[in-house]
Amino acid sequence: MAIFDGYLRERQPSAATIKRWRPVIAHLIAHLGHDEPRRITVDDVIGWKEALARRGVSGRTILEVYLAAAKVVFAWAVENRRLDTNPA
Repeated sequence: MAIFDGYLRERQPSAATIKRWRPVIAHLIAHLGHDEPRRITVDDVIGWKEALARRGVSGRTILEVYLAAAKVVFAWAVENRRLDTNPA
């Protein structure tokens, strides 16, 4: 969540984006069982995506909301040298 908070401070997205993405990032953390971004792998993100699909989340929502949020936040972390690679 620290990376997400850093992204919010710098990029200052709209209130609607914050409201929509904060639960997405929290869901990823809950799915993984930890809040250590350097431990997140591509396989972890794929597992999260598959778990969302099993719960009945539409493919479009997975792509356009869940993965979009993760990709953008992790890309920001890479740009700011908080992560070496973007697992999303």
